[in-house]
Amino acid sequence: MGDFVKNKILCVIIFILILIAVLIGIFYSDINNSKNNISLQLEKLQSTYSSRIYKVSDLINYIVKNELDNDIVSNLAKERDSLSMAITDDNIKLMHKRNNKLTNEIEELYKYIDDTDIKDDINYNSLKDDINYNSLKDDINKITNNINKEEKKYNKVVNKYNKKIKKFPYVVFKLSRKKIIK
Repeated sequence: MGDFVKNKILCVIIFILILIAVLIGIFYSDINNSKNNISLQLEKLQSTYSSRIYKVSDLINYIVKNELDNDIVSNLAKERDSLSMAITDDNIKLMHKRNNKLTNEIEELYKYIDDTDIKDDINYNSLKDDINYNSLKDDINKITNNINKEEKKYNKVVNKYNKKIKKFPYVVFKLSRKKIIK
C-alpha cells in the first residue's frame, strides 16, 4: 500500500512539473511575441525615419543644384546626418530627439523660402512656385505624418508590453522595461 501512495504522489508531482513547464512555455512565448512586435514596430519606425532622410537629401540636393545654399541648408544636412547616425545606433530616444531637430530645421527652411519679405533673394523666392520643390515638400510632410503615426504605434506596443511585465506571472521573470517615445 505504501508503494501505491508513493506512486500516486510521484504522478501528481510529475503532473505539476509538466503543468508548470507548459505554463512557463506559454508565458515565454507570449513575452517573446510582445518583444517581436516591439522589434517589428521599431523597424517600421526606422524605415520611416530613413525615408524622410532620403527625401530631405533630395531636397538638399535640389536646393544646392539650383545654387541656393546657405546656413539653413547646412544645418538641415547636419541634422539629417545626425538622425542617420541615431538610426544606426538603434537608440529610440535619440532617434526621436534628432528627428525633432530635423523637423525644426526643415521648418526653418520652409519659413525662409515661404517668407514673402525676402526681396533680396530672388532665387529663393522662385522656389515657392517650383513644382519640384513643392513636390519634395509634400513628400516630406507626408512622411512626417507617417512618422507621427508610427511613433504612436510604437508607444502603444511598448506601453502594452511594459504593463504586461509588471503583472504576475511575468514579474517573476524580472524583465526589463522598454523605452517609450515622449
